[in-house]
Amino acid sequence: IVKLDDGGLYLSQKESPFARRVGEGILWFAPWMMKALSVLGTIAMFLVGGGILTHGLPPVYEAIHHFVEGFGSVAQAVIPVLADGLFGVVAGALLVAVITPLTKLWKARSA
Repeated sequence: IVKLDDGGLYLSQKESPFARRVGEGILWFAPWMMKALSVLGTIAMFLVGGGILTHGLPPVYEAIHHFVEGFGSVAQAVIPVLADGLFGVVAGALLVAVITPLTKLWKARSA
C-alpha cells in the first residue's frame, strides 16, 4: 500500500499505452483507497476497543448476548458487533471529555 503510488508513477511513465493507463488508474485510485482505509480502520478500532471493553465487563457482555437471544441468527451476529462499536465510541467520548480539560488544566498550571 505504501508503494502503490510509486508503482503507479513508474507505470504511468512507461512507453506502453496499457502500462501508462494502468499507472494513471493506480494514481487516481490510491488517494480514494487511502481515505477509505482510514475510515474503515477507525471504525475497526472502535469495534475492537469496544469488544475488549465489553468482554472485560461480564455484566455488559451478558446483557448484550441476553438481549439478542430472541432474534434471528443474522441479528445475533450483527447486534453484538454494533453494540461493541457503540460501547467503543462512548468510551472514547468519555475519555476525550475527561482528558481534554485535564490537559488544558495541566498546560495552564505549567505556564
